Amino acid sequence: MPSSAMDAVIQAQDDIQRIGPFGNEVNAWLIQQTKAVRVAIATELNVAPETIALTEDVTVGCNIAMWGIDWKEGDHMLLTDCEHPGIIATAREIARRFSVEVTTCPIMATLNDESDPVAIIAQNLRPRTRMVILSHVLWNTGQVLPLEKIVKVCRSNNTKVMVDAAQSVGLLPLNLTELGADF
Repeated sequence: MPSSAMDAVIQAQDDIQRIGPFGNEVNAWLIQQTKAVRVAIATELNVAPETIALTEDVTVGCNIAMWGIDWKEGDHMLLTDCEHPGIIATAREIARRFSVEVTTCPIMATLNDESDPVAIIAQNLRPRTRMVILSHVLWNTGQVLPLEKIVKVCRSNNTKVMVDAAQSVGLLPLNLTELGADF
């Protein structure tokens, strides 16, 4: 963790201890700090602050979106072959509980053979594909996927798109409104 981040954590703990860790005053302070963090993140990502959910990590955020779909037996979920193990585990559990079919499309190979990842995703969509889950910057190769084009293809299939942007934030300038992903 950068020393500036560590300094901020220590300062926050000092402030909490100074105010008193329990009570209305510290609660008001925490609400104010949370609002400021949402505004800062939203400004960086070009979205409204109320669209920002603060979670303990990216996997928890992805879980909220994945479990938030009203899955029905026979629905389809499409992942790429470059998704984080936390996403894969959640997809498997959703498949088990709701009889959802989960398939994986081969995106990793597009890095070296110059295949079109948009076309590959389009080829793997089905009429009952409810959600496509992919990373913007692939955690295992560093490849950047063309999200705007992928979202457009998925929209034409009435499919929601959930993007794991853990590697994107801070690496690339992002305008989440323009990218158009659902989650």
